[in-house]
Amino acid sequence: MHNASALRFLKMLEAGADPNTVSTGGGSGFAVGMTPLLAASSWGKVDEVRLLIAAGADLHVRTPNMQQTAMHLVAGGNIESWGVDKTMGLLRLLVQKAVMCSEG
Repeated sequence: MHNASALRFLKMLEAGADPNTVSTGGGSGFAVGMTPLLAASSWGKVDEVRLLIAAGADLHVRTPNMQQTAMHLVAGGNIESWGVDKTMGLLRLLVQKAVMCSEG
């Protein structure tokens, strides 16, 4: 784990936080209708995405407005800021989990 934010996030998941909670807005930091996986993917948060996948986050969930999955958000993300390696790492995590789910 590389950052304090991810460690706090891990503690929340270990305490039973639902990785598929849908935001209602307010003080959550997420836009209405977003899940933690969608938010972490759109922000380029590798450790958080990894934790959410391990905790069973739904890869098929879509953003409420554009109907984009986490993979769409990463592929269309801020590659200039994140860099190619980070973007490819996020995509690899999501694709590997999708393949594991489809193999059953």
